[in-house]
Amino acid sequence: LNRNTHAQTEREKKSLTPLSSRLSKTNRRTARTRCDALVVSSRRKRRDDDDDDDEAERRYYQSLPRELNNAKRFEGTEWDVSDAPQDSAIIELGKVIKQKWEEEAFALFAEGDDDNDDDSVSEFPTSPELKSVHAFPEGRDDGNDGRNGKSWMRIENVCLRSKRTFRKMHLELAWGPMDFVVLHCVIYPHASVDAPIFAGDVVGFRGRMSLSIVDLAPTTNEKEGDVFNSFVLGLESRKRIEQTLEQRPLPEWGEAILSSKCICIGGDKEESENQKQFEMFREYFLDVMDGYLFLASTKSDKKILKDTVEAYKTNQKVGTTDDDTDDHPSFALSDALLRLKRQIAFCEKQLTNDKTRSVLERATGTAFAERYMTEVLFDVRETTPLAS
Repeated sequence: LNRNTHAQTEREKKSLTPLSSRLSKTNRRTARTRCDALVVSSRRKRRDDDDDDDEAERRYYQSLPRELNNAKRFEGTEWDVSDAPQDSAIIELGKVIKQKWEEEAFALFAEGDDDNDDDSVSEFPTSPELKSVHAFPEGRDDGNDGRNGKSWMRIENVCLRSKRTFRKMHLELAWGPMDFVVLHCVIYPHASVDAPIFAGDVVGFRGRMSLSIVDLAPTTNEKEGDVFNSFVLGLESRKRIEQTLEQRPLPEWGEAILSSKCICIGGDKEESENQKQFEMFREYFLDVMDGYLFLASTKSDKKILKDTVEAYKTNQKVGTTDDDTDDHPSFALSDALLRLKRQIAFCEKQLTNDKTRSVLERATGTAFAERYMTEVLFDVRETTPLAS
């Protein structure tokens, strides 16, 4: 997968433009209206012909505001990928994801006195030795850095959090011998937010993609008409994958936690075909992530969170009042606890992935691998707060 061997298409260029970076954070009601319009548009796309689909999508994107008012940007987070394979399209995708997270609308702080209106992004606390991993086990005894061996590994992580919506936004890039490259991306919303988990993995070996997965892992029972399901089913990039690529069965660890909408593909052994498959997957991955960040952030507006806090105290459902015209869902403590339980199950199943564990153990040792998997990769437990 060499990012320098192909020209960017116009579609690829559009995928680099964040959906939610063009949204005014200070206008949540307008955002929700546009969110509803997106769902309606998605359903319409499944009924109309392709020309109508493209025109509806074009009008929707043009309707989004281009400016962000009264905001100060998140300054970004540091990582060191200088010794990663610079011709790897997987590494390049990781750089794009990091840039999008730092520039999205939810990462902007809206000035004002109301702290509930703050959904700013900050660093998620992570131990330095876990955030940046240099594991060269063969070099410990013979004095070299171990890169001639079969078990060395470099890992760099981006760990962020959003004050109101996302408890943890985790992006991992790992690389090792024989052009082994892994991208792992998981976004955990606060359990108080009625949103799924964004989950994506790309594995490359000897210069080609061998496995790619992206999904919005459910935290409630899947139901028809769900805004997230309607969104992903209406994406043109998804239709192209479904019409062109053969999907492979989910890994065993994913069967119980991933949704029926999950996209999971392998990689063709022929280089040029493999590259085309990756580009199609990359476009869909970024489309899903952009839409997810927008939809989840609009589901966590300050009015809903206020109601959620009240629900924690009373364990009663909180609905709209006569003077509240916003159409937002009711919340109860039991709803948030169910979502937390599903997030815990997601992590527990991921921890049974023996391939991930064995690769980490060979490079870092059993104790470090266990700590890394439970503190960085899959860290949701019963004591995890329901909200910020």
